[in-house]
Amino acid sequence: MVRDAEIRSQRTRIVLLAVVLILAPGIVLGYLGFRSIASRAESLRTNYVATIVLVRDRLEAEVDLLESEVVGAAEALVATPRSTAEMATWLQTRATASEWLAQPFFLHRNGGVITAELSSGWPQMLDDPLEVNPGLAGLVRQAEGAEFAEGDLEHAVRLYSEASEAATSPAQRCLALTRAGRALFKSGRFREGISSYREVLDLEADVIGTTGVPCAVIALSQMGEGFARLGEPAERKKAQRELLERLVEAPWDLQRGYAFYLSRALDAIEEHPALGLQATAISEAAGKAEWIRSEIGPRLRLAVEPGIDAAPSHAHILASWGDVPVQFGYRLFVAGGNDDGIAAFGYEIRSDYVSGVLLPRLLGSVELGADLGLGIVDERGRWRGDATDSPAIDGRPDADGLPMVAALAEAGLERALPGWKIVLVDRTGRSITQIVARENRVYGTLMVALVVVLAAGVAFTARAASREVELSRLRSDFVANVTHELKTPLALIRMYGETLESGLVDNEVERQEFFAIIRRESERLTHLINNVLDFGKIDSGAKEYSLAREDIVAVVRESVAAYRYFFDRLGAEVETDLPDEPIYLPLDREAIAQSLVNLLHNALKYGGDGKYVRVSVRVEDGEVMVSVADRGVGIPEDELALIFNKYHRVEDDGSEKTSGSGLGLAIVKHAVEGHNGRVEVQSMAGRGSTFTLRLPIGEGRT
Repeated sequence: MVRDAEIRSQRTRIVLLAVVLILAPGIVLGYLGFRSIASRAESLRTNYVATIVLVRDRLEAEVDLLESEVVGAAEALVATPRSTAEMATWLQTRATASEWLAQPFFLHRNGGVITAELSSGWPQMLDDPLEVNPGLAGLVRQAEGAEFAEGDLEHAVRLYSEASEAATSPAQRCLALTRAGRALFKSGRFREGISSYREVLDLEADVIGTTGVPCAVIALSQMGEGFARLGEPAERKKAQRELLERLVEAPWDLQRGYAFYLSRALDAIEEHPALGLQATAISEAAGKAEWIRSEIGPRLRLAVEPGIDAAPSHAHILASWGDVPVQFGYRLFVAGGNDDGIAAFGYEIRSDYVSGVLLPRLLGSVELGADLGLGIVDERGRWRGDATDSPAIDGRPDADGLPMVAALAEAGLERALPGWKIVLVDRTGRSITQIVARENRVYGTLMVALVVVLAAGVAFTARAASREVELSRLRSDFVANVTHELKTPLALIRMYGETLESGLVDNEVERQEFFAIIRRESERLTHLINNVLDFGKIDSGAKEYSLAREDIVAVVRESVAAYRYFFDRLGAEVETDLPDEPIYLPLDREAIAQSLVNLLHNALKYGGDGKYVRVSVRVEDGEVMVSVADRGVGIPEDELALIFNKYHRVEDDGSEKTSGSGLGLAIVKHAVEGHNGRVEVQSMAGRGSTFTLRLPIGEGRT
């Protein structure tokens, strides 16, 4: 009663003081506030914008410097005619040596591209073997007539064979032999057709067919089909492997059949795992090159008009590779300004380099306040800032789903990274707009309805004061209780330790008993300290649980056994109802064991005169139910909703005499909920209590 009177007296004094302090200055502050708020907000906005523009200009200058170097090198390269192999080698060197650049490519005016790995649609001059050998041309035309018009495959094969004898170059011989093999396959003579294709393999390795496909690739592909028709899987696999090796070692233009043969070869990578990774990597590179040709190329070609010089500097576009945004830089070349017909040089800018290397380097030279954070928001609205907080901007949650924070100032990076912007935020979540809007509402309300504001202020103050006083009392009680809990085991440990140290006890039985008391009191002290430490982690949000598949039955059995000494010491009757077989589920063994110890401790502490504890484990509706029951003083019905609150202790005649910190049940509740479970309590004053931990089995009982 004295304590309640003191609380009411403190609350009354605070309320009276609040009335005086709010009423008098309220009117003056309301008037002055309207005049100062606008100028203060504008001053803040100006300072923040100046800071953000400074960082943006420096960052864009850094990116521009990097791009100017590589663009200059590309201009020098295309100034003189180059082979596709030379250009591909140059691109590969740039991609390997650069930290910020990826996927460099050249774009031809006809829409073809060359990347570091592959080309797609790049123009290539192919010699027609028939034009340089009229005799061969005549035989091939006669053979085609026999094959397609007359359907005389036998005659077509003879004519193709004669053509192969009349060939004067490997390319001419390739043409005749592959067409002879085709006619033989049509007539069902697969063995002879395979022999014809084997002759193609004996030609020079780099012979290219009339369609731009290497002759060896055509031959190996057809041989695989022939062996399949002959029912010879081993030979077919051998041909497929050699085909896959050639495709991996010497890729050619995607638009000249490479994509077709690669897709067919990929069907066999499971049979050749050693080549699988290489083939898959080339397939991914082919997909990227084709995307550049079909998606990026047209956007750049639109900027190249015949007769008009290209822009004097590099530019940027934002594209999407599937669901992934990609930043591209490019340089358009003067129309007709080079003999190779190259229209542009392009490259992907590694966004992680900009946000992870350039930005932190710039932040070291910019003075920011302790509450300010500066970073980049990318095209998806994701925060890429300094290593402190990761807020979301403009109402879009970031990748971690953190609370949303408004920007104090921002500036677009359109010159370097379209869709990106430099953003300045307050780490506590405040924004200029929110501050101004909040103050306008407060001062407007003061001017319009000062009496209402005063009443609300007084009520809020009274409530806050009451809560603070109550919280202060709970904390004071908590400190007193914990101090008392600590003093008892410490006093016993010290007393028995000093007795043993003095050497007065020479009876070995008594010495062992003293050692046992010191150990038990140490365990009691450790339990209390663990509760306080765990609650500290819980209260700060740092408590984490490491879940592993454990046998909950074993955990319960070990916890009861560990507490057996206290049962025996207090003469408590303990009954257990545990399954014989294990029940495995994901749990943090230490956290659940400590929760059980807390419940057992409470069962003894509030167990009344006839102490009885019953511990049981059962499975019900996909959950494991661990129950701890006693026949003690019980819990009043109006207290059941409060017992899991921190510091809360039931205040009745029984518990007032019982020491404790008021943390045990709060720790139990947090641990169980950390396992996606829940804790239930059934109690009646004077009839005892039953606490039940309901834990999901997860992957099931084994």
